[in-house]
Amino acid sequence: MTSLREFRRACHEVARRTGGRIVEFRIADGVTPNFHQGVLDYGGYRLSIVCTRDRTEPVVAVAEPRAIDGTAVGRHG
Repeated sequence: MTSLREFRRACHEVARRTGGRIVEFRIADGVTPNFHQGVLDYGGYRLSIVCTRDRTEPVVAVAEPRAIDGTAVGRHG
């Protein structure tokens, strides 16, 4: 990914191909977190596609959504 636009486009493509839907983008604009999240919903189960923000060669991963406001976001909360 070389831009935020490409990351968002990739998240939408993943959702389309896997039967999910994008419910939120969490864009990193401060010191932490240092990654962006695209949150997908699969009938009540949510996961995030995350992408590092400040690397020449970004790292992309799939994870449970990170709680931003102190509340649990995934199936464990």
